[in-house]
Amino acid sequence: MVTVPEKLKIRLKAFPSEIRQSFVILVPRVMAILTFFAGATLLLSGAMPAVDSRLVFLKCYIPLPVIEISHFIASLIGIILLFIAHGLQKRIDAAYFITVVLLGIGIVFSLLNGIAYKEMIILTIVLCVLIPTRDYFFRKAVLFAEPFTLGWGIAIAMIIACFLFLGYVVYINTEYSHELWWQFSLNGNVSRFLRAAVASSCLAMTFALYKLFQAAPLKHSIPSKAEIEKAHGIIAQTSTAMDNLVLLGDKSLLFSESGKTFIMYGCQGRSLVSLGGPIGLEEEWADLIRKFRTLAANHGCRSVFMSIKTEHIYYYLDMGLTLTKIGETAIVPLDTFSLEGSNRRSIRKVIRRIEKEGAHFEVISCKEVPVYLEELRTISDAWLAKKHTKEKKFALGFFNEDYLKYFPVGVVLKQEKILAFANILTCVGKEELTVDLIRFIPDDAPRDVMAYLFINLMLWGQQEGYKSFNLGMAPLSGLDNYPPKLLWSIIGSFIFHRAEYFYNFQGVRAYKNKFDPIWKPRYLAFPGGVSLPKISADIIALSSGGIKGVFLK
Repeated sequence: MVTVPEKLKIRLKAFPSEIRQSFVILVPRVMAILTFFAGATLLLSGAMPAVDSRLVFLKCYIPLPVIEISHFIASLIGIILLFIAHGLQKRIDAAYFITVVLLGIGIVFSLLNGIAYKEMIILTIVLCVLIPTRDYFFRKAVLFAEPFTLGWGIAIAMIIACFLFLGYVVYINTEYSHELWWQFSLNGNVSRFLRAAVASSCLAMTFALYKLFQAAPLKHSIPSKAEIEKAHGIIAQTSTAMDNLVLLGDKSLLFSESGKTFIMYGCQGRSLVSLGGPIGLEEEWADLIRKFRTLAANHGCRSVFMSIKTEHIYYYLDMGLTLTKIGETAIVPLDTFSLEGSNRRSIRKVIRRIEKEGAHFEVISCKEVPVYLEELRTISDAWLAKKHTKEKKFALGFFNEDYLKYFPVGVVLKQEKILAFANILTCVGKEELTVDLIRFIPDDAPRDVMAYLFINLMLWGQQEGYKSFNLGMAPLSGLDNYPPKLLWSIIGSFIFHRAEYFYNFQGVRAYKNKFDPIWKPRYLAFPGGVSLPKISADIIALSSGGIKGVFLK
């Protein structure tokens, strides 16, 4: 659930949990939209000439320099509010306080700037709505460290373009001269617009350049042995078997301040991709997610979180990220798994046939694994050569001797010769187990040897007291009925049903379905906008060991 201050929890206590969560997510977004609208109103009003009668009235009480300065500052406040609105969407407390101050100043300067009462009313309404929402803005973060999405950038650029175009249209009949820049008079609307236009454009350009030069390229750093062992100590206390992928040593690590929680991630293009989100103490997750997003923003990257569980999605919604379903993971409950019944006839047939051929299943303990590493490498190399493929990375395991030493290995033997193997990933409390690397000798291993391995690993896990077996994810599965019916859902569903030539999506699900699993959705959290296709390409390249690996397999 979303981490919110106690004061806000008390205020929302009277509402059902679903409504409370909606408030926490929607209020900052609504206030960001209203603030953006207020900023646009102030800026665009600066392109319009003030009503003469109001200026004459003001001149009786206010000196001309005050009117000139009020117009200039009101325009600058408008441009600043456009940028500050993004901080409100991210729930940053500094953005709240600055917005309140700027709206108050904007109201005063709207009065002094030709008694622009319409703008005053709009700013006053926004301020009155914003003030009671103080508790919704609780994030302690650097205001402009958060990444600006393409959508925000386009929206701000469009408002500035409209401001400049509106001024051009309104004053098109005024003949330009250099003296206009330095003309200060009661009816000098053109001069006021020109000065405000240059100042606002320069301010926007300064911010854009700041963000541009702030983004230094992020170098992929391989964790040290000490960092891997530190992460190993953390995953020894977690209940997710796939957390063991950190031991591959191919992913960068970001630790929390206490060092008791970490994120493993990879960098491809402009995408910083976290695999599975934070691992460790859950009370540190929210801060570590923010730290990861700040790291990505400081290097001009998109922060992406891959393979998120349903029960954790609110951590990412709270950060203003967009979530989309990317598939479903098959979980087999081992307490009810059995080979009995008519629906298991085909499975029993596989076991009888393979064992009739003289093969059998064994588990090699961690201590014994080093003795067999050379033989296992020979099998792995033969499998890769037969498949005409190369090792995958990131979300998938690859043959690594140091990595394999951490786990027991399930093997299929025939006359003491290993025909197939799979390393067994386990976790604390025996919540689940899974396999990461499955390899077999292409010409010698019996048909259906993978199914035979899976079946025996489940039976072994059942005997050892494990609660479930993770069969892995079926990509793009379950998108047919995924609400809301977004474009990605439609495209993903189409690929799932029609792209057999590139990848057997339906076959993967059908194969896992033979074991009667419980299907659990997995999500991708990303900044939103139109970045999903590029993020998808970056993840594919990351898992393939780079762009070159996508085409060379």
